[in-house]
Amino acid sequence: FSADGRLLWTYDAHGDMQNNLHGVAVRENGELYISRNEWNIPSPAHTYREMVEKLDPATGIVLWSTELTPCGSNWSPGLTINEYGIFAANFECMAGLDFDGNILGYAYIPNISGPGGSGGIKSIITDGTNVYVSGSTAGNSFAPNAGGHDLFLVKYDKDGNQIWAKQWGGIDFELDP
Repeated sequence: FSADGRLLWTYDAHGDMQNNLHGVAVRENGELYISRNEWNIPSPAHTYREMVEKLDPATGIVLWSTELTPCGSNWSPGLTINEYGIFAANFECMAGLDFDGNILGYAYIPNISGPGGSGGIKSIITDGTNVYVSGSTAGNSFAPNAGGHDLFLVKYDKDGNQIWAKQWGGIDFELDP
């Protein structure tokens, strides 16, 4: 939208697949990034792709698209950027990319689902140097599960190395809003 509220462009997610937009981040210089997935439901193979894309902020045209193949087939809840790059997270994995769309590395969060059902990453933010990931887990990802779903918060450095992790909860379900 323009400053006066006029629609300037819309984004076409391509093809006949189910598409979901999950994260939007704008760099200080105005560069626009999104995280999204597409799922081809009618296909017998049910193809699924999760990606980060850079859009031209003036036109909405996709300048590049990077598929996050090793992160699996989970919904991508978040995207954040800092001076070091772009960070996207799905339910069990965080990917770091440079500003040209090259994958710098992956960080995996173990045992999110656990025996009690699914959990997953809910949000991802940066303080400019580190990346923080929060969510819920039914597993023993960072401490013994207290029952149901526990909350977790993990701090990573800019290279995806885990600095610390906390997991806490009671006997019922604690969910990251």
